[in-house]
Formats: sequence, C-alpha cells, structure tokens
Amino acid sequence: MKISVNQTKKGVFSVTLDDTVLTLDQVQMKKLLMEAVKALMPGALPTVDPKQLAKTLSEKLKRANPPGLQKLIMTAEEDDVLKFLKGSEDDTRLLDWFFQNMSNRKQTMYKEDMEFKFHDGVPDDDLTDAVNNLSDLANSLKNDGIMEFDG
Repeated sequence: MKISVNQTKKGVFSVTLDDTVLTLDQVQMKKLLMEAVKALMPGALPTVDPKQLAKTLSEKLKRANPPGLQKLIMTAEEDDVLKFLKGSEDDTRLLDWFFQNMSNRKQTMYKEDMEFKFHDGVPDDDLTDAVNNLSDLANSLKNDGIMEFDG
C-alpha cells in the first residue's frame, strides 16, 4: 500500500492511501495521529481527566471577548459545544457566559439537548474529543486575532 501525507497549505493536509486522497484540516489530522498512536501502542499516551481538561478550557473561555466567543460558538461543531457545556454544567458562570453570547433559539436548543440528549452525562472519550476540538478552535481564533482573553 502506498501512503503519503503532505501539507498542501497552512493547516490543510492531503493524505493519500493508494488511489484514495483525503483532505484533512489540522484538527482532523491531529485526531488521526492520536487514534493511530492509541491503536499501535495502547497505553502509550498519558491519560488526562476529561473533567480537568474541560475545567482548564472553561477558565480560559470565561476570559474570552464576546466577539471571539460568539465566533467560536458559531464555528464549532454543535455537538462539541453541547458536550463541553454538559461536561461543565456545574460551572454556572461559564454557562451564563456562553448563553449570554447565543441567540435565544440556540440557548433553548442547547439547554434542551443538555437535559435530554446527555441525561446521564457525557462519556469521557467524547468529552475529551470535544474539549480538544474547542481548544484547537479557540487557539486558531486567537491566532487569527478574532478571540482575545482578558488577564
């Protein structure tokens, strides 16, 4: 099997497997790499408590400027935001800050989904993936000058 990986432009990768070509962004490429390492060497990656990851991100996002947070909410996968909010539901300051930066319709949707879709909580792997995706997006928005953090 012929395999090649090339960066075609900043943050965009072309992965070729024989005749199949995949185009991945930086987040997708990182996920592919992490999944490959986990499959090849189980236990090789350090495990981090997903709740601690979510708490670290929540502390950062509570200091985000409103336009940056709004862009993150609009750009992120809805499931990532939902899983992050559900995993951080004890942090009322974070939830209030997120909901202040959403439309009423979006607030209602997230509140209902938090209650019913993940009634029993978010699985650890799903929370970790969501937090990593949102962290990558926040860093990208910061690098683009859209998201700023106080303090």
